[in-house]
Amino acid sequence: MAEKNDKGQPGSRGHGSPTGTGGLLTPTCHETPKRRRFVEPQKFLPVVFVIVTIAGLWAIYAVLHCARLLQLGGWRGSGPIDEAMQSRGIWQTIVFHYCTALLLVCHVRSILVHPGEIPENDPQWEYLPQDGRSG
Repeated sequence: MAEKNDKGQPGSRGHGSPTGTGGLLTPTCHETPKRRRFVEPQKFLPVVFVIVTIAGLWAIYAVLHCARLLQLGGWRGSGPIDEAMQSRGIWQTIVFHYCTALLLVCHVRSILVHPGEIPENDPQWEYLPQDGRSG
């Protein structure tokens, strides 16, 4: 006869695997239920603030600095194009966009990675209140 766990499911001895061995990829009996992420909209305010700040700084640097060095649009004078300034502008634009891409990748990864939780049933993380009175 097949054994049943606490919930009456056959074949599970309450250890997360059908055989009760608690394999590497099977959950253990101490696992907590999954909590949903990204359900509280007010927690997105800091994320939006950082994205707006990055976008604003990008726009200021790209338009006011890089476009002037590249001599694009209204930044181009009536005389000949300064080749040295344009070359410097190309390199600065490439390096700037590379660093900006790395920053955005890091920001997105920091948003998507779960921050972790305090382990349950671990004596090292157990809170032991201490009485402030000397005795």
